[in-house]
Amino acid sequence: MLLGLFVALTIVLASTTVYESGIRTTLTSTSTLKSTLTQIMTVTLTTRLTTSALFSSVLLGNTALVLNSSDGLGLTIQEEPGLNGSYTITVRESNLLNSVNNVTEADQWAYRQDSVGPCGPDPYTNPVEFAVVQGHYGQNNYTSSKALPFFNPSIPNGCGEVEFLGGPYAYAFQPLSDAFSFPSGSAQPEVGAASVTISTSGYWTGGQNGVVAAFIPFPPGAYTVIGADEWGDAVLLQAFLE
Repeated sequence: MLLGLFVALTIVLASTTVYESGIRTTLTSTSTLKSTLTQIMTVTLTTRLTTSALFSSVLLGNTALVLNSSDGLGLTIQEEPGLNGSYTITVRESNLLNSVNNVTEADQWAYRQDSVGPCGPDPYTNPVEFAVVQGHYGQNNYTSSKALPFFNPSIPNGCGEVEFLGGPYAYAFQPLSDAFSFPSGSAQPEVGAASVTISTSGYWTGGQNGVVAAFIPFPPGAYTVIGADEWGDAVLLQAFLE
């Protein structure tokens, strides 16, 4: 799943929520990626949280970041425009600690669609996945969106996942890194990086019900990039392609 993805030319009106020391703070950021980058950020203090789990989400330029202090991981989306109308997006889960971090598997995906492949996320090969959808979605409705396929849907692709008997097991994340081994403590663990990257200039349509599959460039309009991990975290990056 270490492939590359899509990026947006323009980010408009993206709202995130920051939880710091039990306080929820709403950040609204407007930025345009053209010859110059302008950004307006306002911070509004809202209601106090009642949960003891601290969670924060911030938008930094063309990067969206979710920090989960309960497990010491950070989930990010980073987007960059490329050449010839292509776009690149990287979704990454990183250990925020300067020591090995053993995080128990959960398989609690908040979003189970995947733009990279038709089978959806496989937590035993990569604990992160992402999707690009048309339209602007927020935390209240993104689960109803439909992922744009970056794969040819007319090519047969058998779905399945690696399974480990017993458990639950843990991912051993290396210090300040997305590198992991799974299961933690195994004599022959699977080793990988908790990230997905893909570069593309469009997506596929058709390929089902007798409709011929075709690759089309991204049309102008609103898009949302959704990054998710198996611990139930999700990060959204809204964009507008001119």
